[in-house]
Amino acid sequence: MRFITHFVEAQLHREVYVAVLNSLLRTPGGKRTFAQRVGISPVYLSYLLALDSDDNCYATLRTPSPEVAQRIAQSIAAPPEIRDSLHTHLLLAHENRALAARTTTPEIVRDNVHEIALEIRRLWEQATFFSKANDAQRIFRATAQSATWLLQHLDPEEQCIHYLDIVSLLCDCQHVLNRHDNVLWHTKRACLLIEYLTTQIDRRWQEHLAGNHMNMLRMQAVAYTVFEDGRRALQLLAQAQAIAPQIPDEVDWYFLVLRDTINALAKLPRFAISEVEALALKARATLSRSVHQSDVFGVILAESLANAYLRHGNIKKARAVLAEQESQLPTLVRVGSLHRLIFWRACARLHAALGNLHAQAHYLKSALYIATEAGLTHQQASIERELAEEGRQLRIELHRTAT
Repeated sequence: MRFITHFVEAQLHREVYVAVLNSLLRTPGGKRTFAQRVGISPVYLSYLLALDSDDNCYATLRTPSPEVAQRIAQSIAAPPEIRDSLHTHLLLAHENRALAARTTTPEIVRDNVHEIALEIRRLWEQATFFSKANDAQRIFRATAQSATWLLQHLDPEEQCIHYLDIVSLLCDCQHVLNRHDNVLWHTKRACLLIEYLTTQIDRRWQEHLAGNHMNMLRMQAVAYTVFEDGRRALQLLAQAQAIAPQIPDEVDWYFLVLRDTINALAKLPRFAISEVEALALKARATLSRSVHQSDVFGVILAESLANAYLRHGNIKKARAVLAEQESQLPTLVRVGSLHRLIFWRACARLHAALGNLHAQAHYLKSALYIATEAGLTHQQASIERELAEEGRQLRIELHRTAT
């Protein structure tokens, strides 16, 4: 569908004008002074320069009107060719956003909802499995914006199947974009909808509804795990596992429930490693039944299991799990940049536990390269903090050796 292309093009033009303006407004107080010169508020300027995903597409894809675009280009201190180029990108960002809005009228959505939903799924698959690192953040953001916009045009009851599928894709993107608050909001609303629909919908759709319910509970649990509430996460994951017998063919979501249960257990102050290993065995048993994602699932299971071993103090088993998976990684073509980043960070944690600071730095730098290229700013900041701590520890060790 053309409207998704307009989303992506608008995002490209925004990234260019945001980069140019940020580079020219670096001095302290420069943005506030510039906003006054243009005749807009500093808050509005911050919206224009924001790239992070949000629940409101009108805020995240905020672009200036043609009049404001002209004032921005005229007011910026830059050579004429830079001002002309900046003006072009400002106008095209606004134009493509407007085109995307016009091509998602209720009538168009009603007549083309299946095709639009498929296109959003293709965009999500590209970001998750096939994109290069420097494309991933842009495509995840465009997918989230497209999904949010589509949800605003869907009737949750009349178009419930498409609605729930799009919520699932949106929340997956929001996890990547570090917007776990949005995940909780959307999944809680979706669960209320599912509870209502269970008594209303045709029996032939009950299994699909159950699968969506399991996934919504799972994604809520992931958000609670990030928020350090492992016990609440485990309660939700237990509910999700209880649904699994109703949907024997949904092996991918069941695998993710098992993997996320491992992650939630590892967040607890005390947990039984035998329970983690039993969950890992169940998860491995589903890998052969996963048609499309077995490569990715193998990587994320190794990362989760190794982290649990490290939290439990079993460095030897963590090392064995990661070494086996790392030897296979070069041949796994469907493992995208995000999953490689997560795996390298697990390897870095292993070498930190081993006291091998140089190896830890190597893996952290590999992860940082991906995070920087992909524009995953929250991952980048976290890795940079770990590298700073690793450098401090290395200096202490060198000083101890010298004395």
